[in-house]
Amino acid sequence: MRSGALLAWGAGLAACVALGVLCFASDPAGEEPRTSPQAAVTPAADAPDVTLHLDGEAVVRLAAADLVGRPAVVDLLPVRARDPAGWTVVRAFGVRRSQFALEEPTKHLAQRDLRLYLQEDGMPAVGLFRRPREGMTPEALATLAQPGLFLPRVTDVHVWTVEEPRRAEGEQGPVLLVTVEGADTQERIPAARLDTLPVATADAGAGHEGHRVLDVVGLVVDAARVERVRIVGGGGEPLLLTREQLRAPGVAALLRVNKRGLWAFDMAGRLPSGAPQTGRRRGVTRLVVGLGEAEALPERPVASGRPVNIHRTKPSAEEQARIDALLELSRKAPDAEARAAVMAGLGDPSPQVRLRAVRSLRAWEDAVPDLWDHLQREEDVEIQRACVRTVGDRGEAAYIEQLRDWAEGRSKRVRKDVGKAMRRIAKREGLPEPERLIPRRR
Repeated sequence: MRSGALLAWGAGLAACVALGVLCFASDPAGEEPRTSPQAAVTPAADAPDVTLHLDGEAVVRLAAADLVGRPAVVDLLPVRARDPAGWTVVRAFGVRRSQFALEEPTKHLAQRDLRLYLQEDGMPAVGLFRRPREGMTPEALATLAQPGLFLPRVTDVHVWTVEEPRRAEGEQGPVLLVTVEGADTQERIPAARLDTLPVATADAGAGHEGHRVLDVVGLVVDAARVERVRIVGGGGEPLLLTREQLRAPGVAALLRVNKRGLWAFDMAGRLPSGAPQTGRRRGVTRLVVGLGEAEALPERPVASGRPVNIHRTKPSAEEQARIDALLELSRKAPDAEARAAVMAGLGDPSPQVRLRAVRSLRAWEDAVPDLWDHLQREEDVEIQRACVRTVGDRGEAAYIEQLRDWAEGRSKRVRKDVGKAMRRIAKREGLPEPERLIPRRR
């Protein structure tokens, strides 16, 4: 029986090689599998490079021509990560936002190999290929040339051997890792923690609201000492921000959470020399900070005749303590005692604390009447907008006309938010779209 099986194995292997497809030859003595060459495929002229990342850091970049031999991902990683049993998750990303994930790599890779290869059109792909078994028929061996799970037109493959920066229990929104060059520690920053930071708006030139990168890393290190920041994740090489880019008053380098729930980076503006600065990255996972000598941070200029937005300034230590307390309450079970404490926060003299209270109150499903009452006496525009958004997300049909009346005489920015809130309510309640507060541009 054994000799017959080995003869079938040899015949199958020869057939596969003759066909020019992927095969694995396994020595009966137990040697590691080997691969036969992939059928000759010419890389497409527009084939993208593939970047392999380990724990959020790019470790190797491969041109399409490097994939002809169908290299195994495990062989491309540093030695310390070449045991798939130590992988926690694998994610691959392709063009047009396509992706796949191996949430349990050990299970998936027990009988399979994760390989990079070229498809018939010369475009790169990543896929799971079964390993051969002794006694397989030539027909079965031929099927090994085709992957099971695969992602065409792949651009990035992420292998994690540590905990992936995702939400931990009680955290709100995606998590960002901040590490310091030369240090072994890293700090997790949940999205909710950025609520206390100043907000830069589209007026700053970035096209989106967000938080300045320098303010974000300032949660972990002394911002005055920041020399450079590398933006890691989302595919491609890390983006390097220099000291000049981080501090230039005419440059907005912003981080935000986009509609897909991912960290996004946007940069726009000009340096004092006039050089334009642009940058964009989606799916950011980590900020790597390089420190230098302390340097006084520049004051952000305020346009003539325009009031200072208190939400773009850093709260005092006492205000921060109250903000943190409200944030903690929003993570707990929404009981009566916690709600009373949050309601008390709506009367805080600090607008920054009141804004946190408004956001914390969203933990209660029946919070709309309380927020509507607070909206009638709130003078801070940012808090008004936060209340309006919540009313639009949860309010009943009766709020449509109430919102319209309240918006009369308000700024264009506020009326725009009110219009969106009215349309959300109407759509949810199955009503015709309300008349717009701000007519569409022709």
